[in-house]
Amino acid sequence: MSDEEEVVVEILEEEEAAPQVEEPPSSAAEETVEELVEELVEEEWRNQLKNQQQNLQKKELQLQMKVSSLFLQTLPSKRVSAFVFNVRLRTV
Repeated sequence: MSDEEEVVVEILEEEEAAPQVEEPPSSAAEETVEELVEELVEEEWRNQLKNQQQNLQKKELQLQMKVSSLFLQTLPSKRVSAFVFNVRLRTV
């Protein structure tokens, strides 16, 4: 073998002995996957925020109704007791 042939054989043997490394997927496909994942995460985040806002609005409405109900329940009793108090003052 000539010197050139020996060098080529040595290079080929070194390449075969080197550990095989898988090539990463193309950067375009990788970017597309990353963009899709980001979009899905953002959409899920928006949906969760929307659900939380709806739940908070429902709770706020329930609390407003409860406060109104309690307020209406206390009004008549105060009027009645004030009326009774005034009547007692007049009779005394």
